[in-house]
Amino acid sequence: MQKVIFIIIMALMVTIGANYIDTIYPIEDRIVEGSSYNIDKIGPGQSIPIKFEYSVEMDNDKMGYWDEIVITDYPEGWNVKDSKTYGNPLQITLTSPRRASEGWYTFTVKAIDEDNLNNLGELEFDVTVEIQHDIMDFEVTPKEIMTGGNQPAEFTIKITNKGATEDEFEVYSEGITEWTFSKAFYVPGKTTKEIKYEIVGEEEAIYNMQIHAKSRNSDIIKDSDNVTVKVQSNLINDYKATNNGLLIFPVVNTPLYAFMGLLSNLFP
Repeated sequence: MQKVIFIIIMALMVTIGANYIDTIYPIEDRIVEGSSYNIDKIGPGQSIPIKFEYSVEMDNDKMGYWDEIVITDYPEGWNVKDSKTYGNPLQITLTSPRRASEGWYTFTVKAIDEDNLNNLGELEFDVTVEIQHDIMDFEVTPKEIMTGGNQPAEFTIKITNKGATEDEFEVYSEGITEWTFSKAFYVPGKTTKEIKYEIVGEEEAIYNMQIHAKSRNSDIIKDSDNVTVKVQSNLINDYKATNNGLLIFPVVNTPLYAFMGLLSNLFP
């Protein structure tokens, strides 16, 4: 009888000693029973994958393995996906509603050792996710370009994804029909991407345009900027156009035109 009690106590000690799971994405952490794993911030409509290390070190210097992670309770309107059984790593995915309100949302998650073969049992914990609407910075530079007829005007479009997960942003223009464009760009979480947009005006005129960016996951995440292109045909403006990256042939004259572009900056 004493031997049986000793074996049970030792089994419980092994289970308690290894009752944790490690997260490897988006934030590395060690989760124990009843703890909370917090993710700040994602935007409405975005999906956040959470990846877990499937193995743990046991007190007997052996390895134990979690077989599955399931989400047992989650906020209304969210889409959730349990991990694949025996996945390596184990990954769950949480997707917020496209028009989710700002704030914190809580999920009940359970790691499972199937049939308790590794003496891990089950590990229950919370995952909390913060929704914020301000997860994108958007800027177009310069705001105004003066150039000559048939000379290129180049703008730099910069998108910063401030959220914890990746997103796909659509960038498009309005205002001048012949210059409209639309293109999608993948931007990982907490990174910045720059793109170039070049236009050419043939006739003397002032062209006003709007350049927009919006998330493909939610129309809440969007921004825009106004830009102006002034096309004037005169010698100084033709020289100024060389500052916008124009290469004038023959190439042998490139140093001369670069020098003229610098001199043109002395003129208003």
